[in-house]
Amino acid sequence: MTLPMDPTELLLYFARFFIGSSVLLGGVWLLEKFNILRNRDLTDIAWKAAVIASFLLLLPISSNFAAKIELNEQTSRYIDGFVTISASPPANESAAVKVMRDITTSQLELNSSASTNSTATFNNTALNNTNPQQSAQSHWQIPSFLIIPGLLAGLALLALVLTYAAAVRSLGARKRVNSDHQAFRLLFDICDKADIKATPYLTTTKRIDSPLCLPTGEICLPQWALDGLPDHELRGLIAHEVAHLKHHDPIILLILHALTRLFFLQPLFAVAQKRLADLAEFAADEWAAGHSDNPKSVAEAIFTCAKQITNKQQPQWGLAMARDKSKLRARVDRLLDANENQFKTTASWAKGAVAATLIASALSIPALALSGSIGSSNSSSSSSSSSSSSSSGSGSGSDRVKISTSNTGDISADARARGINGQYRSTYHREDGDHKIKVVKVGLISLSVDGNSVSMVLPDSSLSLSETGKDIDRSIKFTNDNGKLALSFKRDGVKQSMGADDKQWLDTMMLDYLRNSGANANDRIAKILKQGDVEAVLEEMTQIASRGLSYYSQALLEARKLDERQTQRLIKILGTIESDYDMRMAFTPLLLIENQSDAVLQDIMAAVKKIQSDYEMRMLLTTMLTSRSLDNEETFATFLTLSNSIQSDYEMRMLLMSAIETNAKSDDNLKNIMALAKKRIQSDYELRVLISGVAKLFKDSPETINMTIESLKSLESDYEFRVAAMSIIQDVELEHDAWLKIIDTISQMGSDYETTEVLLHILSNMPDDQNLLDAVIEVAKNNVGSEYEMKRFNKALKRASKS
Repeated sequence: MTLPMDPTELLLYFARFFIGSSVLLGGVWLLEKFNILRNRDLTDIAWKAAVIASFLLLLPISSNFAAKIELNEQTSRYIDGFVTISASPPANESAAVKVMRDITTSQLELNSSASTNSTATFNNTALNNTNPQQSAQSHWQIPSFLIIPGLLAGLALLALVLTYAAAVRSLGARKRVNSDHQAFRLLFDICDKADIKATPYLTTTKRIDSPLCLPTGEICLPQWALDGLPDHELRGLIAHEVAHLKHHDPIILLILHALTRLFFLQPLFAVAQKRLADLAEFAADEWAAGHSDNPKSVAEAIFTCAKQITNKQQPQWGLAMARDKSKLRARVDRLLDANENQFKTTASWAKGAVAATLIASALSIPALALSGSIGSSNSSSSSSSSSSSSSSGSGSGSDRVKISTSNTGDISADARARGINGQYRSTYHREDGDHKIKVVKVGLISLSVDGNSVSMVLPDSSLSLSETGKDIDRSIKFTNDNGKLALSFKRDGVKQSMGADDKQWLDTMMLDYLRNSGANANDRIAKILKQGDVEAVLEEMTQIASRGLSYYSQALLEARKLDERQTQRLIKILGTIESDYDMRMAFTPLLLIENQSDAVLQDIMAAVKKIQSDYEMRMLLTTMLTSRSLDNEETFATFLTLSNSIQSDYEMRMLLMSAIETNAKSDDNLKNIMALAKKRIQSDYELRVLISGVAKLFKDSPETINMTIESLKSLESDYEFRVAAMSIIQDVELEHDAWLKIIDTISQMGSDYETTEVLLHILSNMPDDQNLLDAVIEVAKNNVGSEYEMKRFNKALKRASKS
């Protein structure tokens, strides 16, 4: 079943949605009101299932599972009077146009075999003389009853986006919490014990009073939380925010905000949003209590946050820990009570049963239909046809046309293709002051063999050419008229026949279009080569603008093998291209040609140096690497010279990774590429990603692994050093010497926390080898100055010794 397109049926469709969502959401509200839903987790799943089940009503398939309620004739007339189409058909439209308009909708909704008993016929000749596209488009207008709510919903969503942006800006410049700070250590410890792989981004700002988390996976703490808050409270505070991110609460809250604005006519969505936000706070409290010293520490953290909140408005786009003071007492009481009584939880089968019941209820809500109709679109279209016929002029019975649906399948399919499906559209234009040339091609156009005229235009396709200026205003349009090629020519805005000078103008326009757009490039190159030689093609290319040159160059290289002189002339012509994209597309085939001379390579390098886009340069060189080996000194020199123009660390990393994957067939190649990476890539992040990728790619090569471990010394960031080192340890089976080498490189790290993290990772992954253990202990003694971090290391060392 497809979505309803008839306005009447669409109104009934949304009526079912609003009635059904009211029943589902109102039912959950009543169950909670009468204390039938008691446990927090069961209430949470009930509200979420009710929201999801409500939107199942918008899926067309949901109607297939439901019974239908047929509205009586009086209700039908009321709905017909309420529903109007924003663009009504003209009063003087022909009967055949009415037929086409009715067929378009009814055939989209009904299977023609369902109405094989219909016995009326229509005039095919009259139908063929109509414009189905126009009639179909007039029918597929937005119903008027949806225009105002749709505009309001759009404005509400726009306000939502602007409010979100303003809320983020109100946080000010957020500063990342240093990895040596106790807050970061507590965060990492919580995530580690909870087996959370992605550690949240921890920041701080003075603009907020209460900690909050954002949909981007960021935890933002107020400055006061970092200035002397006791560790047990700080841990509870951070654990609460981690719980929100673990449960995806910020994203769910954002979606609910959007739904309440988009479906503002259903106020129960706002009720669901409020309840789910409250339940999210209770759930975060429970999770934090289980990952803190005790539930009391979380309660103390909440109380401290509440005392810090001033009267100024808090940002609404994160889940602030103590934003809603009305729920503060209940949350604190639950946490304090948890010291003696565990939080009540609901069995999985019970939660599943509640969710299944609500979804099944949604699917069973009856669909609405007008009485006496197979489908509302059928009746409404018939009604529309009758009323339109009656008001169309004569009002005689002969104007009323009945339709045999068994004969309309092809016509409705054609109407869909003509009136509904979009066509490919391309535009070519040039301007020089007031002088303008424009060519618009829609759909499929076939040009003649020599390419200077139109041979065929498929239905619903067209080719339009126009030239306007001080002394000229001409235009021509090629279309399909019932399977025949038709043209319409205008001079100075007046439709007229073409004279000899007009035909000459058309030849000039077609030539200009073919040259500068690249259309029919292969056919034109073949024609020129047949009449002349490569020099004739190159001469033709001197008359072509930037965009068309890449097409002509590729067609020429596919048709003929050029000698060195011809190649150099081609390079000179291609060097005039202004677009970086077009230049990359033009020079890619040249770089793929093997055994180019030094002179040709030098000319190519001189030409493509003008490419400003790092992306286009990277793509050009990446393509070259697929056919050329960096073992060749000339190729490597070319690669090195061109890559030096890339400024972006990201593009450089992507290029070098491609070079390693396709061309690192020798240790010398890999050494040269890694040396280039250390020299050119300034970003520790990009260099770390490259090092980790190389280690994973060549994990069976001891020489390469030693090289990647040595490359760790190029990383200035201790964080990136730690991530890269842990990646190598995890992905590679290191030999004894490699273990010693990576342990030795750790001694250059400055952060006690990051150093300890790497050492702990080594302890849990290295083989049972006393020499390696002694080396790890030596690095810890000499490089870890923090007593806290040394205690962590010694605890891990004891656990490793026992195992």
